[in-house]
Amino acid sequence: MNRMNRMVVPLMAAGLVLGGVNLASAAVINPTDVQTSSDFFAAATGDPANSSTPLLIDPANLDADNLHIVDPFGSWLADGLVEPIPVDEQWAYVDLGLGDNGFGYDLTTLRIWNYHERAPEGVETSGRSVAAFTLFMGSDGATTPVGPTAAPFSSATGWSFVRNGVFAPGPLAAIPNETPLLAATDTFDLTGENFVRYIGIEIDTNVDGGALVGLGHIQAEGTPSVPEPGGLALMVLAGLVATGFRRVAPRRR
Repeated sequence: MNRMNRMVVPLMAAGLVLGGVNLASAAVINPTDVQTSSDFFAAATGDPANSSTPLLIDPANLDADNLHIVDPFGSWLADGLVEPIPVDEQWAYVDLGLGDNGFGYDLTTLRIWNYHERAPEGVETSGRSVAAFTLFMGSDGATTPVGPTAAPFSSATGWSFVRNGVFAPGPLAAIPNETPLLAATDTFDLTGENFVRYIGIEIDTNVDGGALVGLGHIQAEGTPSVPEPGGLALMVLAGLVATGFRRVAPRRR
């Protein structure tokens, strides 16, 4: 190995080990999956293929201005009629995947579009909007819930509490001859939520107190997480660099 290569190898190692600094720009994340506690359309038809759950992350329901499109129906609706599932046992989580680096995402922004439906004139559906909620984040390894439950996300199953509050309601139902467009009804700063794979929303109440509740769309922005270098890695790096430079140092005559 020539002198230049002897110096480059340890410097390449330095670049790999000191990769904890995330220089990427935040961008909209394309999730790999979304799951919910129940789905009205799947339950009503007896066919999981009719589920409205995938609409929560379907980019086809957002236009070029990031406005939500309902044409004719673009929101997830949980089941509370076919099976009498209480609203406070409904939930949704989005699986963002592990990102390009395999460690999840450092999040910056979360956008929520509340329930949004086109319905016959005189039919009101905004009462199905989620009102009180609790937001959780989960890293890779968190246990994901299955089926209705009042406690879908907890620290015992690898989830971290982020915040609770009340979402802004969705709009009044649009009449059939309109194609309604809706800007995000809530936007949250998630700076500091790092190494995230899952976003969990626990539904506590809806607007009208009825049996049905739903959401329109969930969108997150962030960058692929980069692990911080550990102390042992720094020691190895120091040894590699020192060895590399000693080998290329000119010999005394």
